[in-house]
Amino acid sequence: MFFNIVDSDEINGRAWCNDKEDHVEINKGVIRTSYDLFSEINKYYKNEFLKKFLKNESEETIEQMSFEAIVFDNGVPKMTDSKKIVDDRTNLLGIFAWRFILLHEFGHIFNGHCSYLTDREKKNAIIPMYYTDNMHRQNISALDIRTMEMDADMFAVTQSIWHLLFLYRDFDSQVRCEGLKPMDLFYWWAFAIRSHFLLCGDRLVDTNRYSEDMKHLPSNARWGMIVNTAVEIIENKINPTVLNISEACGKFFRGAKEAEVIFNELKFTSYSFYDELCENEQYKHYCNQVNTNWKKIVKELKAYSRCQLYEG
Repeated sequence: MFFNIVDSDEINGRAWCNDKEDHVEINKGVIRTSYDLFSEINKYYKNEFLKKFLKNESEETIEQMSFEAIVFDNGVPKMTDSKKIVDDRTNLLGIFAWRFILLHEFGHIFNGHCSYLTDREKKNAIIPMYYTDNMHRQNISALDIRTMEMDADMFAVTQSIWHLLFLYRDFDSQVRCEGLKPMDLFYWWAFAIRSHFLLCGDRLVDTNRYSEDMKHLPSNARWGMIVNTAVEIIENKINPTVLNISEACGKFFRGAKEAEVIFNELKFTSYSFYDELCENEQYKHYCNQVNTNWKKIVKELKAYSRCQLYEG
């Protein structure tokens, strides 16, 4: 597999197959933009903490401040620094988001999307994580494209949950993040991925745009399907002796909601995926449509897929 990070401001990635060689590209724009957001968020937490004690200081002064403190970990005192907390958590959120983007592109390759499209179009068919209106396919419908986009998201979330479980079980040797507990991983994963889709939806202005010619579901709809799949995996695929299922699911929803609260505070927006999707008939229609279409397209993808495809 050939992997490349492209010096582009686009918040996108893409995958394709060429002469039996796999290619994945990620634009620096998506890395820079999400890292800047996560850094801004964690500095916001630091500032809000200091404001509780320094009520007479200006926001500009607090912005420049940091703090050191003693915390107790299982009764053992440890010194902590706010700069380290900001850096550690920013890096963790970045890893969660960038890994999801990579897994999405891998899903296009391993589930046969790239080979299938190349065969159908008789040329190298590049699949971007986000399409623009001028990206046309000659021999495949927009519905089939957004169905495969949904499948790539499902591949990414499934692999992410198993990775989270691995980190949870081997927390002490795998995770370096000041003040974090193993169960907090589920909170911050949901926070990171929800923030990624908020960022993309806000920048691409696609949050509520539904149409029959769209190549992927709007960002809000994609997140709705992702969080539902994540919870379904946790509830039905993970042994409850290994993980407190209800607590982990609760962490998911609280992390996603907190991501919206902070994003709205920082960007002066008013996103709420639950309010926007709960009674949204377009969301229900288009999600049902891709799920129904999957039963058709999965039969065609079997010849190209390197993984066992979901056929539920």
